[in-house]
Amino acid sequence: PHEDLGGKFETAAATGGGPTVLIGSADWGPAFYDAQLVEDVSARASDEFLSGLNEAALDAVRYNDALIGLPHTIKGVLMFRNTSIIAEAPATFEELLASAQEATAGDVFGASLERGLFFSAGHLTGLGGRLMDENGDPAFNTAEGVEWVNLLDAFSEAGPAEYDTDNDINLFRAGRAGIVIDGSWNMTAFAEAIGAENLAIDPWPAYGDGHLSGYVQTEDLFLSANAGEDADAGWAFMEHFMSPEAQEILAGVGHIPAITAVEVESSAPSRNTWTANSSSGATFGTLLATLRGLRGGGAGAFITSPGLRKRLSMLRKAVSSTPRAETA
Repeated sequence: PHEDLGGKFETAAATGGGPTVLIGSADWGPAFYDAQLVEDVSARASDEFLSGLNEAALDAVRYNDALIGLPHTIKGVLMFRNTSIIAEAPATFEELLASAQEATAGDVFGASLERGLFFSAGHLTGLGGRLMDENGDPAFNTAEGVEWVNLLDAFSEAGPAEYDTDNDINLFRAGRAGIVIDGSWNMTAFAEAIGAENLAIDPWPAYGDGHLSGYVQTEDLFLSANAGEDADAGWAFMEHFMSPEAQEILAGVGHIPAITAVEVESSAPSRNTWTANSSSGATFGTLLATLRGLRGGGAGAFITSPGLRKRLSMLRKAVSSTPRAETA
């Protein structure tokens, strides 16, 4: 099973074994690189080769001035629309609200938008803010952070707003929600549920001086540090996996290619890379509790509330080992 693969590789590689090439989650890379289990492939990858990769995807495998793998598939947070409920893509968040309110009738909602941090923190970057600074401390106690909280508050004006539940997904699958924000991994299931002809993936709408946005994650190829004399063959396999021919095959089974030479119809643009540090696996539970607490005091309390300042201080340890968002 995929969830066991990382642990099995770590155990095998730590004793000098394991496969020459590992295909797995980007989240594994930093820890494996720190443990000297995977190679820095910077010297193997030419500038010409790297120029053909999606820049946001490439950022996911850059770590401590090293290139710790190659991204073969992009996944991430997208805005899905049921065209039978809302026919046109909203260009702005104000248009999204108007369209959602107009489409809401009976048991059908114009939108059901997710406030859970993984699905909503990308909007902060799209608005010009940051979730954390270079030291891993909270960095959203800013004007951009206020704008972000105002945006999340406004989600409820479009329809039911969720906090890390499957309610939005279930409504969308049942044909009862016009717009949801969810992961690309549900794209096939959505198409099967509502019909591929009714499924659209929209560009992120504008909001204020920025726009909504979503994180990009990748599935990666890693070259084992134990490859030895098989390292060249392993790299050749990785290069082939990144070729247009191989990427087109992946696209044919629902993957979003990481190379720019292969285009996928209706793929949504995104500019934020979800980058894990070597302590990934920490949760955003404390941050989520803070966001929930903010709604009681309004956006104005976001900067001035002593309670929030106390919470932010308590967040430092939790946030310092949390995956970071970077702008590609």
